[in-house]
Amino acid sequence: MRRLAFECFAFVALVTLGIEAPAQDRRFVEAAEQRLLELWADSERAGWVARVFVTEDTEIIAAKAEALALQATADYAKRAAGFPTVGLDAATARKLTL
Repeated sequence: MRRLAFECFAFVALVTLGIEAPAQDRRFVEAAEQRLLELWADSERAGWVARVFVTEDTEIIAAKAEALALQATADYAKRAAGFPTVGLDAATARKLTL
């Protein structure tokens, strides 16, 4: 109930300030998806190299790439929790709550 009240308050505040909340939310989701796709693709590529060319260096590179992707995923998840989902299309709202 508190979350719904907060979302309604946030939506009204954004509309009052002239900020288009749904567009801002969609831009955030699109940017997060693009960045995470890049990071996870790099991580998987580094992991493949580490599995094919087994050396201490390739394992370190793969571990650092995975850690970077995991950290970015956690950061985006924390930021997404702050967006109200009121007035959003179902797909964007689902992405923000996952």
